[in-house]
Amino acid sequence: MSDFRVGLIVFAAVACLIIGITFAGGDKGLFLKKISVVKARLTDVGGLKKGASVTMNGMMVGRVIDIAFVNHAEMAEANPNHAVEVAMEIRSDVRNRIKTDATPAVRTQGMLGDRYIDIPLGSKEADALPEGGMLIGTGAADFDKALNEALQVLTETEKLLSAVNKQEGTVGQLLYDEEFYNHLLDITQELNE
Repeated sequence: MSDFRVGLIVFAAVACLIIGITFAGGDKGLFLKKISVVKARLTDVGGLKKGASVTMNGMMVGRVIDIAFVNHAEMAEANPNHAVEVAMEIRSDVRNRIKTDATPAVRTQGMLGDRYIDIPLGSKEADALPEGGMLIGTGAADFDKALNEALQVLTETEKLLSAVNKQEGTVGQLLYDEEFYNHLLDITQELNE
């Protein structure tokens, strides 16, 4: 009989632990918070995945629950460039802050981080997005394009520094010209005197 009681207590403790973990939520969970579904159409999602964070002014307010292509009939009515529809669960306490003119965008956390959606507050004059309303956003920032531009700048900088080190060009000759250096020292001494 005592074994049965111990087993029952252990079972109840494990069940309470599982329920506590499931419904606690933390900063990533939405289990005990009331939620609303908000949809946005984007030109592309750049690797965004279901479960990705949704933020407003840097604060996590929800998560992505679905990503799908817009069907052709709906695309003809709206902007054909916005071919991807993203559904997001948003906390109801911040739902009324989303304005009709807010432009959601796919962002990247850090240099090689995960993708997430950022929804700006929008203008004060705009109305709150109605239930079932649709936001029109931009696509993912073209990280590859920015990386290629940065590599081109680094290549040009490397060429410039190489020319200076080889004493080529005006800057290279000025930096390594001993006569010019001595002349500058003479001028400095004359100024000091």
